[in-house]
Amino acid sequence: MARWICLLLLAGCASELTELIVVIDSDLAVPDSIDAVHLRVDGPTATAVDDSVVLARRDQLPLTLGLSPAGGRLGPVTVTATAHKGGSVVVRRTLRTQFVRGQRRTLVLRLLGRCSRVECAEGASCDESGGCVPIDVDPATLPPWTGTPMPLPVLDAAVPLPDATDDASPADGAVEPDSGSDAGPSGCAPGTCDVETNEGCDAGMSCDVNAAVELFCRPVSAGTDGTPCVDGTTCGLGLGCINVNGSAACRRLCCEGNDAVCPMGQRCIIRPSSTPFLQACYPVGCDIFTSAGCGETESCYPFDMEGTTFCLVPTGSGMQGASCTASRGNSCARGHVCVPPGICAQLCRVAGGDPACGSGLRCAPIYAGASVGFCSS
Repeated sequence: MARWICLLLLAGCASELTELIVVIDSDLAVPDSIDAVHLRVDGPTATAVDDSVVLARRDQLPLTLGLSPAGGRLGPVTVTATAHKGGSVVVRRTLRTQFVRGQRRTLVLRLLGRCSRVECAEGASCDESGGCVPIDVDPATLPPWTGTPMPLPVLDAAVPLPDATDDASPADGAVEPDSGSDAGPSGCAPGTCDVETNEGCDAGMSCDVNAAVELFCRPVSAGTDGTPCVDGTTCGLGLGCINVNGSAACRRLCCEGNDAVCPMGQRCIIRPSSTPFLQACYPVGCDIFTSAGCGETESCYPFDMEGTTFCLVPTGSGMQGASCTASRGNSCARGHVCVPPGICAQLCRVAGGDPACGSGLRCAPIYAGASVGFCSS
């Protein structure tokens, strides 16, 4: 069964038509939150893969692995991907399916921060909703392999605040965090304050997060929600400077998944640091095809497999087929996304209609059952 492998991670080779392409991606920062992925593949009678890949850069994701059946049996095939940090397990995802004879299908495993504290019973695994679901996947629902796995659209958001624990002095009146402290009052990250209630900060001070991923108090500034920023010192009460794929703005900080603290029309979904528990509110619900609901300079992008959409400022101008930065989904022109290995692809309707793909191109779904796709040869 070890001969199942016909591709090495991130490499390609010739294969029989009956094939299962495994794509592994994560929304956690590399290498701050995860620095390795372990993959195990169990076939009908034996383990075909049991190996790890060290992650040093974000652009190493997504990892791609090709499997082909060694004999006449098509399954079951059980795939488990585990993200590690310093040897400790951060998050694990397991799926079980089988080959589709005569076809190349794609099996996507997403290692998500929202699943990092979720323990599931045997036969279940945490999915994009943050809940436990059965690991079995109907092979008929697996999308065809197009040769370009769709990356997670939210990549390495960051809060470019100065580290209040370094030699530089914090802003006047700011409280330096205790680097040895336990989680702050919010439980989101270590520090002296609560990002949701501002508990622990005096009047005129706001709880924020620094480059060391520690909560501390800094002076309140004038920047409102959505105001462009350079660092958190320009943002108002309860806001942090959130840089999502090159588009930085003041946004409401929140503990993982707590949409209740977010302004109307926003959700607590953006991960602004290497901690898996601290997030930021972000506007959602734009029209993926027209970008209605986004600003004049923004474009609408898919966020997850639940149909959530969000707005970002495109950092590039490339159209279909142009080169782009593979680790940044928004590095193409409006209405396009950057897909590995770094090619701009137009967003399209899987069912047909406008926007449609050009001659010789097909609309490949971004995930199984999605109505949104990207144009691919």
